[in-house]
This record gives sequence, structure tokens and C-alpha cells, in this order.
Amino acid sequence: MKPFLLFLLYISAACLSASQPTPPDWTNPTLRAERYPAGTYFTGFAAVSAGQYDSKETALTRLRQDARVEAIASIQVSVEQTIEHLLLNTQSNGNVSTAESMTLHSGIKTSIKDIPGLKVEVYENTKTGDLYAFAWVKAADLHRKLIRRIAVNVTKAENELLNAESCAQRGDKIQARNMAQSVSPLFDEIENDQFVVLSIQPATSDEELALQETQQLKKRFLTLTSELKNSLSLYIDCQADLIGKSYTTLKKEIQGQLSDLGVMFADSDKNTDYIISIVAETHTYNTTEYSSAKAYFVYVDAQVSIFRCADHKRIYENVFSEKGSHTFSYEQAARDAYQQLAPRLSQIIREQITQ
Repeated sequence: MKPFLLFLLYISAACLSASQPTPPDWTNPTLRAERYPAGTYFTGFAAVSAGQYDSKETALTRLRQDARVEAIASIQVSVEQTIEHLLLNTQSNGNVSTAESMTLHSGIKTSIKDIPGLKVEVYENTKTGDLYAFAWVKAADLHRKLIRRIAVNVTKAENELLNAESCAQRGDKIQARNMAQSVSPLFDEIENDQFVVLSIQPATSDEELALQETQQLKKRFLTLTSELKNSLSLYIDCQADLIGKSYTTLKKEIQGQLSDLGVMFADSDKNTDYIISIVAETHTYNTTEYSSAKAYFVYVDAQVSIFRCADHKRIYENVFSEKGSHTFSYEQAARDAYQQLAPRLSQIIREQITQ
């Protein structure tokens, strides 16, 4: 009977042991340092004790993020140390590499957000209820993935810049400006990746870092954005009638509503990008009396055409009608109609020159 009881106790102990998985090496500080040595790995660790959280799911989500942030912070420190080292070399040594001279044009601040290949694991100690999270990435793997991503982003930046340059040559300067805006963030991503690569392997060649290609693209980008800055010009030929009188306010209102595009308004149709022609006429409609008050109603009909000078094409033409009313006079009713018409015409012009 006694051997049988011992056998049952052994089986029970084995089952209890099997129900609690062996903790990963990374939960132990000593084993973690041995298994994931600094310089070979970038790591982040986070833990929370039982009783310090309400929801296990929420706690695990937060731990994953904390471990990830700590791993990224370790890379950030390495990058900033590398940049400071390169800056010191640049100041003390006249013969510097392209990688070192690159740092002269940027501060030591970087913004690392996405680390390819970063892995995150979590572990729960079912006996104590403690929760752990560990993030890690092997430096050599990160180096390889970043070199690949730099090449991809350089190609992407070149293609998008080429499209923007083509739009500018066709005269679609606002579209070119919009396209160029998408290139700038790519340069930030490329530069961040270049610094991370240098922090991992300072001997990485300029060719692997694509430094020459990046600098050439930046020069093209700066040239293009300089040419596009306030370079789009519009000539608005607006002939508006106000019950037999000229109404110049319509043109001023349209110009004001388009001013945020950064365009210049030309004084003539010579050497301009777009010619906007607006012919507007007022038509008295009727009057209506309400007890002692009198309401005046007026219609404004406007014919609009837009001509793109780059390819000598009329890209838009249409007629609009707007009704205005006022209790003072037909003229005030016409002004009311024009105030409603101005934003409609401005929106049409905006859409046509930015599409």
C-alpha cells in the first residue's frame, strides 16, 4: 500500500510541475544577460507583480508596449552615442567620411518608431500571478533588414520625386507640391535608418547606406520645392455686374479664399499658369411684401471657364446661378447673391487647379 501511495504522490507532483511551464530564460536577469548579450542584441524588459493590476489582458498589453519602448530606447541611446562620436571625429579630424560629414547637417535627435524584426514575448507565472514581457532583436538581423529598407525607401523617394518633377514640368504645380510633400518624410526615415545601421556597424560602407543617392535626391528635392514655392500664378479676369454697376468685390473674395494655396495673382494673362474667366450678371426677380416689410429678390448668373496655359487647354467651363434677397434694395439682394456665389466659384477653381 505504501509504494502505491508514493506512486500517487509522484504522479501528482509531476502533474503540478507540468501545469506550470518552465520560465523562459529572459525572466532571470543573469540568464537574460547571458542569452541576449548587449552589443549582440537590443532588448527591453517589463514586469508587473500580482495585485498591481486589475485586468490581466490590459496589463499584458501595457507590458508588451513597455518592453518594446525599452528596446527602442536602447537603440536610441546607441544611435545618439554614435552621432556624438562622429561629431567629435569631425571636429578633430579634417579628413572625414561621407557618413561623418552627414552628421554635420543634423542634430543628435532622432525619432525611431519602427524596428523591423523586433519580437515581443510575454509570460505569466501561474503560481504567483506575476506577468513579464520581453522584446528583443538581434543586431545583425536588424542591420540587414535596415539596409534593405534604406534601399527600398531610396527607390520610393526617387520615384515620387520624379513624379513631382514631371507634374511641375507639365504646369501642374500644386499637384507637384502635394507630391513633393510625401517625399520629405521618406528622407527622415532613411536618415534614421542610416544612423541605426552606423550604430550597429560603424564600418558600414557609404554604398550600403546609399548616402550618395540620398544626398543627390535631397538636392533635387530642395531645388524643386524652391521652384514651386509661391510659383503658381493665376490670372482672374472677373467682370461682375451689380444692377448696372461694376462689382469688383467678387474677385477680391475669390482671391482671399484661394490665398491659402500659396498662389500668386497675376495682373495680366502673360506668363501665368492658369487663366480664370468669370462673367457674372444680375437679374432682378421680384419683390414681396410682408406686412410693413418688403423683400427684394435678385438672381446672379455666372459663366466660368478655366484655361491651363501649360498645355493650352480649357479644362473647365460651366454656368452657375445664385439667388439673393434683402429687405433694403435690389442692390443689397445682389450683394447677398454674390456672397453666396463666391465660395462656390472658389471651390470649383480650387478643385480644378489641384486635381
